[in-house]
Amino acid sequence: MNVSSAYAEWKQQTLQEGELRGRREMLLKQMTRKFSSLSAQVVSQIQAITDIEKLEQLAEALIDTPDLQTFLQSL
Repeated sequence: MNVSSAYAEWKQQTLQEGELRGRREMLLKQMTRKFSSLSAQVVSQIQAITDIEKLEQLAEALIDTPDLQTFLQSL
């Protein structure tokens, strides 16, 4: 592996990690706004999600979910 391909791989991974972090933070902000405070356990569950598609699905589900317990079932 040469330096430029190693850099390209590092850059791609860094961008993906940044996108994941941003989506998690946005979901947590939306959840806090809708449901008020969140327990450390709920925050940990969201922080553990590493699939961008799952975060997107949860963000969409949040719109129609009436309460936190129902929402947590979709985790």
